[in-house]
Amino acid sequence: MYYTPEQEAIVASDARIIRANAFAGTGKSSTLIGYAKRRPHERQLMVAFNKAIQLEAADRFPRHVKCRTGHSLAWFPHGAKYDGKILNDIKPFHITGTTAAYTSSMPAAVVRVFDQRVIETVKAFLVSADEAMGVRHVSLGDSPAEKKYFSEHALLAAATQVWAGMQEMKLPMVHDGYLKLYQLSRPRLAFDTIMIDEAQDTNPVLQSILQSQAARLLYVGDHHQAIYSFRGAQNSMQLVNADASFYLTGSFRFGPAVADVANRILARKGESVQLRGLGAETNIEHGAYEDPRGTAFISRTNAAVFDKANAAVCRGVKVAYVGGVNTYRFEVGEDISKLRQHGPADVRNPFIASFESFESLAEYAETVQDKELSGWAKVVERYGGKRFDHALNRIRAEAIQFDSADEGQRQALVVVTAHRSKGLEFNRVELAENFIDTLDEETGKLRDFADADRETVEEVNLLYVAATRARKELATNASVAQLFDQNLAPEDRAASSMAMA
Repeated sequence: MYYTPEQEAIVASDARIIRANAFAGTGKSSTLIGYAKRRPHERQLMVAFNKAIQLEAADRFPRHVKCRTGHSLAWFPHGAKYDGKILNDIKPFHITGTTAAYTSSMPAAVVRVFDQRVIETVKAFLVSADEAMGVRHVSLGDSPAEKKYFSEHALLAAATQVWAGMQEMKLPMVHDGYLKLYQLSRPRLAFDTIMIDEAQDTNPVLQSILQSQAARLLYVGDHHQAIYSFRGAQNSMQLVNADASFYLTGSFRFGPAVADVANRILARKGESVQLRGLGAETNIEHGAYEDPRGTAFISRTNAAVFDKANAAVCRGVKVAYVGGVNTYRFEVGEDISKLRQHGPADVRNPFIASFESFESLAEYAETVQDKELSGWAKVVERYGGKRFDHALNRIRAEAIQFDSADEGQRQALVVVTAHRSKGLEFNRVELAENFIDTLDEETGKLRDFADADRETVEEVNLLYVAATRARKELATNASVAQLFDQNLAPEDRAASSMAMA
């Protein structure tokens, strides 16, 4: 098999810890496969970010490579015992009884926030490399109610009890819980080489497991595609102490025009290494396509997917959902609509049903900065109850699941969030207008994200991920168009022009 010089350097390296920074579409998977094939007599493990990537890798990698997720490594030794007690997430109403001793003097609305902070504290510990829960894991906001009623000591004590209850099966277990138990058991993995795919999304608990092994470690990922800190991920591509570092910069997915867009985005983060577009030329337009058919619409939020889908359905355009319509959590909006119109009696989601009114839910979402709840609350309020319900019913009735091999979907509008679009590519992409603003309205200059906080950097990363899904056509949004504005201050034009060099 032919490898580019950049790929060959990685495939040939025998360094103990290798870091391969792979920009979007630059052949990351084929490089990993090449590395494995070059060493057929080794015992090798490929650690995948999620189950879908694991299953795809199992079909593509040589037979001497075991493909697993971090959670699947932990399942049999620690997870299986909790089968039937595991939830994808744990909510305040699950732990109310456990934390009652700490909340008896609090108003009901404050109790809900306290329990959410306790859950956040437990989650912070579970994804950390730490062996014991401590004050550093405590989640404490600065709202007036939190300042009045909460303390680090009480939150830590309550979180410790909740974690104990999870282990004792008195409370639901979460997937990161049995992964933490696996880490605490100090496992030894019998492999010569461990390859970590999408390494930028590795959390500290998994990183701790990997770094304690005697095997050679190959980290492959794109630190500009780190978008999962809300799940506890930590950008290992920037943190790992590698013996050898490499770059994959040549993308065959798209041509120079999309590479230019990507480089302009990354230049705002201070990236100096250039992504090269080696594929067919891509046509760039600024603004939405008039005809949505045959387009993949990539949005920052589920709520905006709902808006776009509704507009398309009203025009008689079929809408295909990557992952299926049920993955976009429209039922959250549905239950919030019920809460707003009729109160909690008919609400199916037990967490949303725990609110006595729409106003109390909206206030809670703002206090704990729950973007999903806030987003849906705004959509429901904007549509109004019956209009929202009618739109949702029609969307569901006409929804189809995206299948890239289905020729009949060529005239459909494909909808997907930026998070879910990662790893995919489409011939024609349109970016939603709900990504981070690249222009500082006060100064009139492009924003500098080089020293921004992690949450802000990840918002920039989401814009980069979305833009680099395009193969042939890309309709950009205002966030990208601003990067091409020739009326910016001189230093900002210079920064943008660097990306074109």
